[in-house]
Amino acid sequence: MRSLPLAALIGGLSFLAASQANAAYIDPATNQIFARGGNVSVRFVSKTASHSDNIVSLRDNSVVLNNQTAAPGAIFNIGAFSPGELIAFRMDDLRSRRSYFTGLASLNFDLMVHALLSLNADGSIRVGFEDLSKRVSDLDYDDVVFDVIETPLPGALPLLVSGLLGLGYAARRRRKA
Repeated sequence: MRSLPLAALIGGLSFLAASQANAAYIDPATNQIFARGGNVSVRFVSKTASHSDNIVSLRDNSVVLNNQTAAPGAIFNIGAFSPGELIAFRMDDLRSRRSYFTGLASLNFDLMVHALLSLNADGSIRVGFEDLSKRVSDLDYDDVVFDVIETPLPGALPLLVSGLLGLGYAARRRRKA
């Protein structure tokens, strides 16, 4: 009887560890985000820009969110990504009609890094965009802020199945005893 709650706790902790271990990762050499394989979502965090900026997924050039219409905490699914696939974004400043990219400074017209990436404690990746060009930038990287969340469904499925089989075996063993 005591072993069943313990098994459930161990299974739950294993699931959490597996989901964090398989989360997207940052390549510091390229300032880019890469998938480990799973479903990717974007969670809008905040904005300080008073004008309208669109965040665009470069995978299919679709607008993921607009900083003036998205509510903090809103989650937007951008699809399933294969292991090693690039998760890249563009911020379109609708006021200045300029675009800024995640990645190296060489991707941007002013040769400045416009997106800072950092790893959150929960395994998600925080992206903070700067929407001013190099000569007038305040370098605050908080004009549009969002988290990239990868849920490794294919990797978690075998873990879930093995946990359910273990619970079934424990229940069957208990009935026989």
